[in-house]
Amino acid sequence: MAIKAAIRNLIVNDATLSALVGTRVSPVIAKTGDILPRIAYLRTNTDQEYHLTGSAGLRFDTFNIVINSNSSDECDTISEQLKSVFEAVINATHDTTYIHRFYLESSNEGQYLSEGREKPIYEIIHNWRVSFQNG
Repeated sequence: MAIKAAIRNLIVNDATLSALVGTRVSPVIAKTGDILPRIAYLRTNTDQEYHLTGSAGLRFDTFNIVINSNSSDECDTISEQLKSVFEAVINATHDTTYIHRFYLESSNEGQYLSEGREKPIYEIIHNWRVSFQNG
């Protein structure tokens, strides 16, 4: 299983996150008109570890996880649950992907008013780094 699929499975298989966002979890930035709340994830960087004979098999990928909601409180709730889910994953296998650990590198929040909306969309962006090996 690719790391992106493992990330999606961690999100949709968590009962609390699933109750909040359902299956509105996508591997790209969601469309403006999509139903809220939602989570989108986007890989922004990949680093491969090497030793003298080639690839060590260990990778470090960086992902932006974007949480959008109609309310600041709901956005915060989703953010805290997402942190809880990812931080609990230590040396775990998801299908054939062995995840060593998730590291939260940064978190930013804000709001914006998109075209055709009267109320703002609240947004929290997490920047996660994950160390893993594909089986």
